[in-house]
This record gives sequence, C-alpha cells and structure tokens, in this order.
Amino acid sequence: MAYNITKYYQNILGLDLRVSDLLRDRGAATEAKNILYRQTGALSKRPGYQIRTDKGVGGSSLIKFNNVEIGTGIITEELLATDDNLSLYTEQNFVITYSGPDSAFYSLFLNKTDGTFKFELYENGGIIFSQDLGNGQGASDTTVAQIKTLVDAEANFSMTISDAGSTPMAFAPIGEAVTILSTGTTSYYYTWTTVDTPGTYSAPLGLHWATRNNNDFEICSFAQLLDVLYIANGYDDLHKYDGSRIYKAGLPQPTALSDSAGGAGSLTAGDYQWKYTLEHTDAKENILTSLESDVLTFTSAGSDSRVVTLTHLTAGSGYNVAEAVINGNQAGVNTITVSLGHDLKVDDQVYIKDGVTGEVIKRKVISTTATTIEIEGDAVDVTDLDTISPIKLSLWRTKSGGSVFYLEKEFVNDTTNATIAYTSTNADTALLIEFIAPVKVPGPPPKCRYIDVWRGQLVMTGNRESLNTVYYSDFDGESFPLDQSFTTESRLGGGNSGIKSLDNSLFIFKPRSVITCTGDLGTDQFQIDGLGDDGVGCIAHATIKEIDGVLWFLGKNGIYTVNRAGHVKMSEKIEPKFDSSYVEKRATAHYWIEKDLYVVSFPVFLEDGSSQKYLDTTNSFIMVYDLYRQAWYEWNNINLSGGIAEFNGDIYVLGFAQDPVALAATRYIYKMLDAGTENDYADHDGPINFTYKSHWEAVGNPSVYKKFLRIKVHALDGTIGDFETDKYSLAISTEHDYNQITESTLSLDFSGGSEGWGNSPWGEFVWGEARLEQMTSKLASKKAKAVRVIFSNENLLENVLISGYELEVAAPYDLQIKD
Repeated sequence: MAYNITKYYQNILGLDLRVSDLLRDRGAATEAKNILYRQTGALSKRPGYQIRTDKGVGGSSLIKFNNVEIGTGIITEELLATDDNLSLYTEQNFVITYSGPDSAFYSLFLNKTDGTFKFELYENGGIIFSQDLGNGQGASDTTVAQIKTLVDAEANFSMTISDAGSTPMAFAPIGEAVTILSTGTTSYYYTWTTVDTPGTYSAPLGLHWATRNNNDFEICSFAQLLDVLYIANGYDDLHKYDGSRIYKAGLPQPTALSDSAGGAGSLTAGDYQWKYTLEHTDAKENILTSLESDVLTFTSAGSDSRVVTLTHLTAGSGYNVAEAVINGNQAGVNTITVSLGHDLKVDDQVYIKDGVTGEVIKRKVISTTATTIEIEGDAVDVTDLDTISPIKLSLWRTKSGGSVFYLEKEFVNDTTNATIAYTSTNADTALLIEFIAPVKVPGPPPKCRYIDVWRGQLVMTGNRESLNTVYYSDFDGESFPLDQSFTTESRLGGGNSGIKSLDNSLFIFKPRSVITCTGDLGTDQFQIDGLGDDGVGCIAHATIKEIDGVLWFLGKNGIYTVNRAGHVKMSEKIEPKFDSSYVEKRATAHYWIEKDLYVVSFPVFLEDGSSQKYLDTTNSFIMVYDLYRQAWYEWNNINLSGGIAEFNGDIYVLGFAQDPVALAATRYIYKMLDAGTENDYADHDGPINFTYKSHWEAVGNPSVYKKFLRIKVHALDGTIGDFETDKYSLAISTEHDYNQITESTLSLDFSGGSEGWGNSPWGEFVWGEARLEQMTSKLASKKAKAVRVIFSNENLLENVLISGYELEVAAPYDLQIKD
C-alpha cells in the first residue's frame, strides 16, 4: 500500500456547482452554507443577528440618511424605514442605579440551554433575581417597563427608562456582568418614531404600500442630494425628507387667479396682467419656486383697482404646509406666541409678515414649545391670526400695456383660509422688482420607481405610464422641466428596470439590455448608446451596487458586473442556483464594505390567513461573493426582503416575517452581530446551521479504490488571535463514490473536553485547559474510489474554525481500472 497525505490549507475554496465531479478544482466546495472566510482564510460561521425593535414597522426599504446640520456641517447618521409612512430608528435608554455598600452588576444574555433571553441582577457576587425574558416575540414576554418594576422593588436598586418601556427586553443589546454604578449605568433599547408629515397629510407612501403583496412589488429607491433625501416608488408622488418631516417634493402649479371689481385706485387706462408663484424653503435652506399660475388679464378704464383672489395650498395637499397661527398682536419679539396645535419644528425656514417693514421676511426657527415659536435675527412685529409657514405666495403684475411682470405683493400660505383676496391698486411707479423668468420652465417631479443622482441632478425612470422615459431635474434638485427627458429603446424590448450613475456615465437598465448616457444633462448635450443588447440586463433595481469601479446587478440568468467596457458574468460557478424559483423583482442586495462581500437575496414568499406575504425562510436563500477570495457561498435564515443598510458601522436588515404567535405576516428589524464574542453566533434565539461540503477527493484516480484512513482538522487562529469561541464541536461525516449517502459520522470536540482555560471550577479543571488547535480522527475503514467530507455545526452560541484539513489515504501500488 502507498500512503498519501492530501492537504487542504490554502485551497479551501468557495462553491463550484458547474463543473463535473471529476474535474472540479481540488478544494472547491459542493455546498457552503452560512460560512464566512476569516482574514486568515480560515472558515467560520457567518455572524448572527438580534431583533432590535418591536414588530410592524417598515418593509418597503431601509435607508441610511446623512443628516447634515446647516451652519456647522455636523453629520448625524439616521436609519429610516418605509411602509405607508417613514419611520426613524430611535434610541431609548434605561439607567440602573445602585446605592448600596457593595458591588453590583447585571447580565442580559441568551441562555444556551433553553434558547431564551435572561436578565439577572447581582449584588456582592450573589444573584438577586433572574427573569426569563422569552425571545421577545411572545405575547407575554417581559418588557423593559416590567424589568424596571422588578429592579425598583429591590433594596438599593432603581431604574429609569426614557419612554413607556413597551419594547421587549429581549431586544435590548446583550451585556454580561455590566457593572452598576452609584451614579447610574446606562444601556439602550430601540423603538420606531413615525416621521412627521405637514398639516393633515398622512400615509405619504400609502399607494405603494398597498401593493406589497404583489409579485412585482419592489422596495422604494432613494437618493440624497443637497442634504435632502428623496424617496421614489412609482405609485406615490416623489417625496422628500429634509431631516424634519416627509412631504411631497417639488411644488404644484398654482390654481388660476380669479378677479372681481374693486373701488377707486391707481390703475391707469390699459391692459393689466397678473400671475402668482409659490416659493418653499426646506429645512436645509434649499429654495424652490413653482411654475407660474395662468395669467389673468383685465382692461382698466383708468383710476381703477382690481380684487385678485389667490388660492392657498391646503392642509392636506401633501406639500410642506406646516404652520403656526399667531395668537395676539405682538411688537418687537423673537419669541412669538402662537395658538395651540402648530406643527412647526426647529430648523424650519419660515415666512412671516413683519409689521415693522410691512414685508414678508424669512427666518429660521431655533426653538419651539406648544404655544411659542422662537426665530433668529432681528425682532419683529406680528399680527393676530396671521400665519407662519415655510411657503409663501408671490403676486406679479405688469404695468399698463406692458409685458414685463413685477412683484406686487407677497403672502404667507394660510391653510386656515382657502383663498386670499387682494385689492390691486398700486400705481405702476410703485412696482420695482422685476420677475426673472427661469431659464427652464419648472415642473413637478414625475412618478417613477427608480431614482439616482448624476452630476448634481436627480435622474428618474420607471414611470408606469412611460416605461422607457428617463427624466432629469434642474439644478435646484427637485424641479423637473417638462422638456427634460429622453427615451431609451432596445432591440429586445422591455421597459426600464433600473438606473445608476457610475463615474462619467449614467447606466439605464432594461431586463435584457444595458444603455449608457454620457455628456452633460445640465446643458442638454448628451448621447445615448446601447452598451449591450445581447440578453443581459437587470431584473431587480435593488440589486444594483457600485463596487470598485463597476456596477454589480442581478440579471435573468445570473449576476453580472458592468462598466463602460462592457459586462462580465460573475456567477458561472453557481449557475444551477438560478434554476430555483424566486420572486425576481423583490430581490435585494448590499455591498458589505467592511467584509468585502456582495450579498444578494433570492426571496420566496408564503401567505398568512389574510393573504399577506412573508418570507419563506426554508426556500429563500442568499448568495454571497467574497471579493478578496473570489468565492461564492450561500447564507440562509436572514430576512432581507424589506431592505438592508449600514448604520453607524453596523449592518441592519428588515424583512417580511411571520409573527410566531399570531401566525400572521409582520416585519422585524435585525442587527447583524459583530461584538467579537460567542454571543454573535445566534440568529436571535436560534442556532446558525453551518455546513461545508468538500469536492469529491479521488487523489487523481477516480477509478482506483483507496482507503481514506484518517482526517486531521487544523484550527489555527494565526497571528490575529481573534477567534470568538473557546468551546465548540465540529461534526464530520463522509460520503463515498459520488453517492449522497452518509457512510460515517464523527464529532471533534475542540474544547478538549474542558470548559476552556480557567472556566472549570477549582479542583476540577484539566491541566492545559485551552482550545485545541488540531484534532485527528479515524474514518470508516471502507474502500472507496472517492470521498466527500462534510463539516457541520448546528449548536447555539458556537462558532467554528477550520484553517485547513488533511486526509490520510492508502492506495494500492498496482493501479488498475476497477469495476
């Protein structure tokens, strides 16, 4: 017999499902589920996650918004979720204080034995109480408020919370042996806060949300420009979030003027014309002016006046008609008393009629109470029942027989009155400020599914009534001139299915082709070219991500990259995965920068009793590409169906899930865990099922019988020394001769049978209590032509480490083709 040691140190590779079992590269995997390559190249489990807020919010996108403070430039990251509303991920806190003479601490952890979360309180090394928290998804699981009651009942302890405390305590961050100080120890939990809408406007994204159970439902797309977030979905109007509230982007064309006879005035004989515009300033100080109203004409006989009636935007219009009504005449004030029920906020840029100058002025709101508004700048005189609003109306008039318009009067928008009647009696000589017509006629944004920013302009496509049209804004951000659009055509047909800018090009995707736009949209000098018309296109806009100078996206038959040089297929080795049935439009993706991974989900959905959809965790799957290792592998049991975002350095995912008690569709947000401890290795309260199947090892001779005698598994951490788990076991099974039938099973205990160094009670520990760095075991002593080794671990709160393995093989000297 000849003995051979086959080594796998540097060639533990990713999936290869395309090549014959006879030709597959040594080290390629035939199955790799829930794995992650460490920096050393060793195999471990992927990190797990923890649910972080109560159910029922989000589901149609998860967004990180960089909220810029105007004036200081300070950026605050915000995490936002959309359903029919926009919601803000909000940090709450609990503070536990110890006033006794000894030491105290608490622990919040997942109990490995029963898979439920525990809260334990300790004083002077002894346990005061232990409370089972459940998993947070049960109808009667312990809340933050209930823990407060338990803590407050103990002598020397007290607990304060920042809200009502209805959040399950199991959703608070894990912390073990957290010291409780006499000055108070603070920890956190999280809730959702619905972002305000102006006036009586509600459910700003409701039309899109109503389609969430359709197969063609796509999560919202979004873009940030001029410090404002824009949200598009193709059903609702384009909306913006300026850090204060969500409302419709753009401004409508004002309602036509009406007029009636006035008394004596200073209008001379001749023709006069009037029109008016709307102006809005958002919380980031961006100014937008509407298209002018239709022109009103009146012929004066001389010494006339004319009553001109303008129409205010209503409280339910959806535009930013936030407002305060002044309560009483006030002189020389910066803090203005207003009626109860106003909805102005700090940082609003508002218009006020100043009694000192008689003009409408603009000021920033710097503080508010229920009945006061404080503005920056000089003191003002204000009049009872006048309004304060971010929108003003500007009335323009010509001089007798002229065609040039001049500013005649400005008004603050007033939702409490539908219209305002103004008597135009000013002499022509009193008109001084000329109306400057915009270079391009402003227009409202179209309703489109997809949005991006290219060279300082918003670009949109996916209008359900004009599928091939691409629209682009003016440089003010959200005004879309009526003539600023172009159409795309493809030999293979299909409407536009995505849009993304990259360097000096704009890429427009169709299901089976890719089109580029180059040039300058600002001057309308651009060129449209078909980059590819060979059947390769994008089927899910939410999968388009920029990575290292190329765009990655999901096509009908695989995953591709594209830049100006053309497209490249990246998924050849996992081609059979695309035979699976999944809902194409609802696929999502993310570039996990820290780990250099492109993560793309392939969702399958089930229906609850009311036909609401939730993710089928059994048949849905996620494919992951490690850009450094150039390796594909698979994850499951992570719900990306409602969006994925990086927030403050952590990865959050949100998805349609099933409420385990009501058995109804709901939504949860999950934080991917990255604390660097064994607590990272649970999917909330469940284990992460790790599986790695090797290629079929035949030692170069698939027709020759051998005996695979032993396996030696290495678990070296290298110089980094960052492995999270001291105690873990690794299950190993083998299959023979290309048959998927288990021939042998064994388990390697890498804790060496101990609890890890120093963890066992005194007098009971094993000398040299340390995690083993390699283990050897015999394999089933059967002759075989080829063997496949399967590594697995399904244990809660355990990671695994495989830095390499070896097979000891005995083969005959006399090589012959057997059977």
